[in-house]
Amino acid sequence: MRSGLKSILVAILAICCLPTWAGTNKPYIVFINPGLHDESFWVTYAGLMQAAAKQLGWTLDVRYAERDHVRMVALARQALQVSPKPDYLLLVNEKPVMSPILQAANRAGVDTLLLSNGLNEQEQAFAGHPRERFKHWLGTIVPDNQQAGYLLAQSVLAQATTGPATLVALRGVRSTQADVDRYQGLQRYLAEHGNVILAYELEANWRRIDANQQIERLLGFKRPINAIWAANDEMALGAMDALANTKMARLPVGGVLSSTRGVEALAAGKLRAMPGGHVALGACALMLLNDYRQGHDFANGKQAEITIPIFELVDRNHAASWLQLYEPTQWASLPFKRWPTWKAGTPRCPASELLNH
Repeated sequence: MRSGLKSILVAILAICCLPTWAGTNKPYIVFINPGLHDESFWVTYAGLMQAAAKQLGWTLDVRYAERDHVRMVALARQALQVSPKPDYLLLVNEKPVMSPILQAANRAGVDTLLLSNGLNEQEQAFAGHPRERFKHWLGTIVPDNQQAGYLLAQSVLAQATTGPATLVALRGVRSTQADVDRYQGLQRYLAEHGNVILAYELEANWRRIDANQQIERLLGFKRPINAIWAANDEMALGAMDALANTKMARLPVGGVLSSTRGVEALAAGKLRAMPGGHVALGACALMLLNDYRQGHDFANGKQAEITIPIFELVDRNHAASWLQLYEPTQWASLPFKRWPTWKAGTPRCPASELLNH
């Protein structure tokens, strides 16, 4: 009798101690955020995801890796070892460490999505494509970063001198696919426009201070510079800091729109029109995951690695409205459930259509 009563009590306690999402059809999702907990882009990226998840009635648990790839792997493994496990694990391949995580998630039976950065060639050789070797790897959803690099080149060079232009390219981290793709977009533009010379290609680690230091080193060189292309707006701002008190202070400078500071600088006319929108890609992925759960597969009969043309060129006139994306008090009011994430059978997530509600 006592043993039977004890078993009942244990069962009751187990039920009481389950998370609120357990035992429901509302998924529990863990997102391993690669950024810093106070980094504008990644905080906004996660905040928009939280708002979208809330509107769907889902639970999203965001864990910050603080730009530490070792910590990222540890956080992913930790999420896979708890009981009950998450329904979905969302990851960003900020540094090439995904292969062991995909393998562990598959072994644990947890469905996984890669966001924003796909696998590099070496990882692809090991892991293959989604739903092949690792059946629980549902897919990879990335923004069209080549589109971003091309649009940015178009914008900054339109403001350069009428003669042959001499360009400086500030790259983020060469090992990340986002940086590689944005640079390829730049190269495509240069191939189409023979009047542009890429004089310097410098790595600045996505950071304002690193970009500042790189451009300061160039100022002592005699070679003229007509424009600066930066793989994100933080590096563009760093370049502007370096040029501020020089005769090149009005040089055309632009970056891929990624932070509150970047939008504010755009609104103030300090930066040129810039491609933006990828900060909403995580929220877009949740809406596509919701479609998948309802039988509308984002793979659409093709490989489940999709590139979304999410970037839009944002100019000074539209900067004020784009600040809504970076303002936490506005996130809950954005109409994610009415967001047109598909067009003509192709996934698309234009951030401007979230803002025009």
